[in-house]
Amino acid sequence: MRILTAFCLVLCLSATGASGLSQTEAERFIAALAEDTVDLAELHLPEEFARSTRLGITYEGIRNKFLIGYSLEPEIKGLVRAGSSRLEVKLEPLADNYSLVRLLLPDSNYERTFYFKGLKFISPVYYYTRHFQTRQSEFFSFFIEDPSTFNDYAARCLDSFVRSAAEIFGLDKAEIGLLRKEKIIYVLCKDQDSIQYLTGFRIRGMGLLSHDCVVTTFSCHYHEVLHLLVNYKLKKLPMLTHPLLREGIAVALGGRGGKEARVILDLGYFLVKSGLVDLESLLEEKRFSELDASLAYPVSGLYTLFLLQEIGIERFFELYRQYSRTEQGSGPLKIEPVHLLPSERWESYLDTYKQFDRLSLKKPAHTGKPFFDTKETRIYHAGESYFFQLKGGLTIWEGEKIKGYQSQKFHEVLPKASYQGEKYMILANEKEISVYNLYSNNLFANWVVSFSIPQVNIKPIQGRIEFTLDKGLFDKPLERMKIETR
Repeated sequence: MRILTAFCLVLCLSATGASGLSQTEAERFIAALAEDTVDLAELHLPEEFARSTRLGITYEGIRNKFLIGYSLEPEIKGLVRAGSSRLEVKLEPLADNYSLVRLLLPDSNYERTFYFKGLKFISPVYYYTRHFQTRQSEFFSFFIEDPSTFNDYAARCLDSFVRSAAEIFGLDKAEIGLLRKEKIIYVLCKDQDSIQYLTGFRIRGMGLLSHDCVVTTFSCHYHEVLHLLVNYKLKKLPMLTHPLLREGIAVALGGRGGKEARVILDLGYFLVKSGLVDLESLLEEKRFSELDASLAYPVSGLYTLFLLQEIGIERFFELYRQYSRTEQGSGPLKIEPVHLLPSERWESYLDTYKQFDRLSLKKPAHTGKPFFDTKETRIYHAGESYFFQLKGGLTIWEGEKIKGYQSQKFHEVLPKASYQGEKYMILANEKEISVYNLYSNNLFANWVVSFSIPQVNIKPIQGRIEFTLDKGLFDKPLERMKIETR
C-alpha cells in the first residue's frame, strides 16, 4: 500500500502519541480509500469487521463491505491519486484513544469524516453508541440512546415480525439459527440530530448496509428491518435494486416508519384509483426517483403485495435479482412490462381490494348495552367488532405502567398532554379516525375521508363519531382494560 508523499496534508495537530493514530497512518488510510482494488480488512477494527461479516451478506462488486457509505466519490479518488493540493486532511484526537480524520476540499465545501479506535477504522455508529444502553431479544441487539424510549413489548413485536418474514421468505432452520445467534443491530436514537451524527443524514431512520444495522427513532421500524431480511435471504446480490421492488416489498410487509403496512397500502389504493399515480410511471427508476416518496412508496407497496399474492415469493425474488445492478452498473433501470403480469390482472386485483378493512363507518344492526358509557363516549360489542360512539378521543391502559417508559408517538400527537403509560390511543374527528399503539409507536388503523374510495364523509351523531373496529386489532378485550376519554 503506497503512502501519499505528494499529497498536501494540512494537519491541525502533531502526532497523537504512540498508541494513537499518527499523521502517517491517517495519510495511508486516505490513500488506501482511493484504491478500488485493495482489500482493506486489515485496517478495520476486528470487532467491527466481525459485525460487518456476521450474517454472510455480501454485495457484488463491493470488495470492502464495511466501507459502504464511507468510500470516496470517483472525483475525490482521482484527486487523492494525483496528490492534489486542493485536498486537506485534518487529524483530531478524541478521548479514550479515539481519533477523527477529516478529508476536506475547501473550495467545494466538501468534507468526509472517518473515526478510528487506536490505529483501526471504525464506523460512526460504533463510536457514538459505545455508551448507549444495550439489550438483547431473540433476533436483535439493541443500542438505546434514551432508555425511556424503549420497552420490551416493542422488542417482542420486532421479534414476531422477523419470525413472520422468515416464514414468508422460506428461511431454513440454519438461517434462522444464525440470525438468532448473530442478531440484527438495532440502534434506537432519541431524535434526528442523533441519527445525523451516526449516518450523516437528518432523517427518522435508515438501514446501514456496511454493518447490517438499523438506525432509527422508531420503536418498531419494520420497513428497515425488512430491507435487511431481504438481503439476508438473497445473501449475495447487487447493491442497487429497482425501487419499485426494493421499496415495494418493504412497504407491503413493513409499512413505513410510524405507520404499519395496511395504513400505507390503503393510501396506495387511493393514489392509484384516483389517478394521482400511474403504475407505468414507477417502472422507470429515474421517474420513480423524481416522484415524492409519499406517493411512490404506497403504490409500490400495493403493487408488490399484488405480485407476492399472484406469483409467489420465489418468483418475486427472481424478478428482484433481475432488476438489480452493482454500484458501477450502467444507467438507470427500467422494468419491462413483459416481465410483469398483464394489466388486466392488476385492475382485477384493485377491484377486489377492500380499503380500511378493519375499520368501518357502518353502524351494526345489533349492539346491546354499552360496556363503556360516559358523557362523551360509548363502546359496544358488535360480534367480531367494537362499535364506538366517540367524541374527541380516548386512551386505553392494558395493565401496570411500563416503568420509566415514555411514548414518543403520544408526545408527538398530544404534545401538551402527560403520558401515563397508556397502550392505545384512538382519535376521531370529521376528517379522520386514527388508532395508535403507543408501545410500538405505530399508527395501525385509520380512516381518512380525503383518501377514501369512494369518498365517504364522517358525519357526527349528537357530536359523536360512529365507527367499528375489528376486535383482533387489540391484544386484549377492551372491557378488561382501563379506558379514559380525552
